[in-house]
Amino acid sequence: MTRSSPRGKSPGRRSPGRSPHRTRGTPTPTRPRTPKSTPKKETSNRSPSPGRSPSRAKSPSRAKSPSRGRSPGRSPGSAKKGKVASTVHLGRIVNQDITTATLNSKTPCRPRVLTVLIYFWKVNLVLSLALYFSVSLQRNLLFLHKVVYPLPTSWYTDLEYIFGTEVLSDYNVENVELDHLRGYSIERSGGEKGDIIFFHGNAATRALSWRVNHIKLLAENTGCKVWAFDLSGYGDSGGYPTEAIVTQDAVNIYDYVVSKGGKKKKVYVYGHSLGAAIGAKLVKARGAGIKGLVLDSPFVNGTQAAVNHFSTLTMRYTIPFAGWLIRSGMVDKFSTDEIIAESNVDVLVIQGARDMEIPVNVAGGAVLEEGVRRLRKEGAAKGRGGLEVVLFEGAGHENVHEQQEFGKVVSKFLKGAGKKMKLHMPKFNKA
Repeated sequence: MTRSSPRGKSPGRRSPGRSPHRTRGTPTPTRPRTPKSTPKKETSNRSPSPGRSPSRAKSPSRAKSPSRGRSPGRSPGSAKKGKVASTVHLGRIVNQDITTATLNSKTPCRPRVLTVLIYFWKVNLVLSLALYFSVSLQRNLLFLHKVVYPLPTSWYTDLEYIFGTEVLSDYNVENVELDHLRGYSIERSGGEKGDIIFFHGNAATRALSWRVNHIKLLAENTGCKVWAFDLSGYGDSGGYPTEAIVTQDAVNIYDYVVSKGGKKKKVYVYGHSLGAAIGAKLVKARGAGIKGLVLDSPFVNGTQAAVNHFSTLTMRYTIPFAGWLIRSGMVDKFSTDEIIAESNVDVLVIQGARDMEIPVNVAGGAVLEEGVRRLRKEGAAKGRGGLEVVLFEGAGHENVHEQQEFGKVVSKFLKGAGKKMKLHMPKFNKA
């Protein structure tokens, strides 16, 4: 009968690290200590159960490792257990490498680029649909009235802050309040040649530094009194801007200027960018009393300007029907070309050749000229006002007034406007 080991192991199994020829009486040889020594094995004093074969007794080598995630050198088990742990640890590393390799093989560079393009296409589709369905989004992007600068709005009535003491000493400047609208008037001392109603473009306010300089140069070069207001929703003026509301604001301002003595003199309208479209709407409503209209960096109409604006460029090139969505969904259209074609007021169009926001040959002066020519050919051109287009080679969208010939061009037009100016639409007069 085979004698069972007091450790509960079969005689056929040897404990790792023991010599096969060692007997019970033979002293255990001393093993050299390694830097990473393993703790002693736990021994079991239990004897195998009567019904269980001695060879089936549980050995320490088959015991569950206390920690599967430890490195082989730190495993509390025997050398064999450390090997098993090492195998498990290496297996995890190999499995992790295999998983990473599998993921890399499933997502090569080309599908990743395709995923980015699809995501980009979806974003532009959502934006196009949003512009079509959301009137509020259209108006916020068109008017940009929530972009308020400078801050705070209490500075807008501080004329010394806006113009400086030197300007105030040479000009008569006053704050103006008209219902919910706020503005100011500026006139050079001794200037009595007329009144100019100035409409600024979208975003910011009448207190923006380059706009203040623009208005001052108008007063200086023309000798007229310039009225500048923030329309509904802009600056410290109340209300919310829409095409109908800002048009009514313009009409109210005109009536106010006339009531202050403007009727005895000449009243001109000057508009920049979006303000040019508002000025054209005023000419349509009060054309009989307006002597001339100056359109600085105008767009043909709101829909064409929106379609050709650089902000919608990605939509037009990624979504085939994005242009149709923008054109058909626009509520505030501002059809400047149609108004000018039907008006009997003389019009001067000035624009910079380097205008990137409203390109000259895409949505600006050149297209406006062609549109007016076409519309007037379709209808009766008799009794219509004259049209002159002047291109400033070195100017962009916001600095036409800084060009050397600006004052000369505008002053010459104002002197000749309203005196049966002939209809002429030549190529751009380079200034």
